[in-house]
Amino acid sequence: MTGALLVGSITVASAQHANKSDWEVPFRTQDVTAAKLDQADVAKINKFDSNKYYQLVVNEKTGAEAEGAEVKVLVQDRDYTTGKLYLKVVALSEAEENGAKLTSSLWKIDVQPDASNGVNFKFVNKETGYPLTFDHENAVDGGTLTSESVKAGATKTLVDGCIDRWTWYNVAKLTKGTFGAQKLWAFVHDTKVAVALAQNDNGEVVAVKYSDADAGVNMADQNVIALTPVVAGAKVLSADDINSMIDADGSWEYGNSVAGDNWNKAMFDMFHSGKTAEVALADAYSYFVREKGYVAEEHTLLENGASTAYAGFNIVLNVKKVSTSEPDSVLMVSTEAYEADKLNPEKSPNLKLVNAPAPANYANLTAYNARSIFKFTYFPTQDSLVIEPLNASSMSVAEYQANTAWTATTLANATIDQFYNSVNEGKARGTGALTAADNTGVKKAAQEPVAITIAYLSDGSVVPTVGRARTYAGDEFANAGLTVQDKANGKAYVTNKQADMLIRIGFDHDYSYLARASKVDGTYFVRLSTTKAASQGEKRVDGSYIVSDFAGHMYYDVKENEQDFNHMPATQWVVKQLGCDNRTAPQDNETPRVKITNREFDNIAFEVSFTM
Repeated sequence: MTGALLVGSITVASAQHANKSDWEVPFRTQDVTAAKLDQADVAKINKFDSNKYYQLVVNEKTGAEAEGAEVKVLVQDRDYTTGKLYLKVVALSEAEENGAKLTSSLWKIDVQPDASNGVNFKFVNKETGYPLTFDHENAVDGGTLTSESVKAGATKTLVDGCIDRWTWYNVAKLTKGTFGAQKLWAFVHDTKVAVALAQNDNGEVVAVKYSDADAGVNMADQNVIALTPVVAGAKVLSADDINSMIDADGSWEYGNSVAGDNWNKAMFDMFHSGKTAEVALADAYSYFVREKGYVAEEHTLLENGASTAYAGFNIVLNVKKVSTSEPDSVLMVSTEAYEADKLNPEKSPNLKLVNAPAPANYANLTAYNARSIFKFTYFPTQDSLVIEPLNASSMSVAEYQANTAWTATTLANATIDQFYNSVNEGKARGTGALTAADNTGVKKAAQEPVAITIAYLSDGSVVPTVGRARTYAGDEFANAGLTVQDKANGKAYVTNKQADMLIRIGFDHDYSYLARASKVDGTYFVRLSTTKAASQGEKRVDGSYIVSDFAGHMYYDVKENEQDFNHMPATQWVVKQLGCDNRTAPQDNETPRVKITNREFDNIAFEVSFTM
């Protein structure tokens, strides 16, 4: 009987919201580029941390070949007409319209012991949440590749299958040196082939295969793609980048509306260094993190009508308002300090962070409103932020002890050259009177950042504050080789010095993924799940069945009282899993694609990957 063949139902959800063609999922954009702004070579690593995100440089150039060569990275890319995933080799350059997007270029790398090679590697993409996976049955004969690993005329290979752990390096940590370019491959024992990566003329990745004899030791005899793990370049963020919290869930609706209950607000997590692990900052002091959230807004600073060396210092964090009737307020470095009578504010001021009334006019830059202007530098590998105020100048010990008002000091009328606090101009804070040359602010070394950090108070509590790095020794920062960015080019300098600020600040952001699922072989009903009301006379309602007819059409139908779909094969669908399995591959395919065929009209068939 037909009824005995049925093992369940497949539920098909209808789209409830529009989806922009280049977004990963509804409610999440993919607009933040992966371009590096720090004017430095890619930073290689000497060990793998499974909690960090790395970029994978493709066929890294060294020596003379590296001069002027475009750095390219491996990204995972979704075809939104089919939902299928592919890999692509993309340039990091921000100038290119099709340059790499940040989240799709980031990979978590899991290392496991391997009896035959020491270790093996699994790569999970941040944007899609799916590992770098191929089916050896879809791999094409590699043949002779160009020096750039190009197989001309090849078709891109679907990300799918059983191979999700790869041979790469034979160790996960180096005592000397860093990991360089190394070819990625996997050996399929049953078929005696090695599977590796190549690219076609469009930079789309093609899975290629070679016999064990042709592959050579560790694929040495073939020009397949070699990957180099690197720390993703730091990036100075725009207001849109901040409001989207790096293309996180909900970013489809970001903007600059400060009032209202729409999504667009940035929330932050803040941790300080504990004795053995990170500790979340106490809620009692974390209004900066949790009170309402913020909407970033840009205010460009100009010097004689041209961009200044302070480029990047253009972010104001407006406190998110529930209604337009609320007064405007912004995050600001207060002129008040924690326990100023017990500490030395000139050395480590422990200035308070407050939500203060918004200045009336940012076009007229003053020493006061500069205390609410920040530069945000994002470090993708650590998923963390360095937040630097434009002005964090502090009164002297004597002035604090005398309860002197900040407005009564020379700091209140200081110019930008006098209070400027960060690395762009590379100036040291002197010990003399307040002058432009002295760059008075927080006492610091040249090129040493002043940023949000923490202070330990006398009662043992830990509070967010603004100060200099805690690891400065002698002229370490001044002689660290950090070049100061030319004022003329108008770009922000990325603060990327090794400096322990005793804190990690991150966006409170989530990334929902289209998680793959599958169905075991069998016969199923396919039913619709929707919250939308049907039009008059339409059978497209929640729980309706997808059925086929002899003309090759699929349509929705509702079971009438006199009908028994268990005896109607046109309402039934046969599911057959596709691709490799544990009989022929190094690993099992936990979520294989399936072919779905109508049980009565077998010309009606399609291949899918289930997502949830």
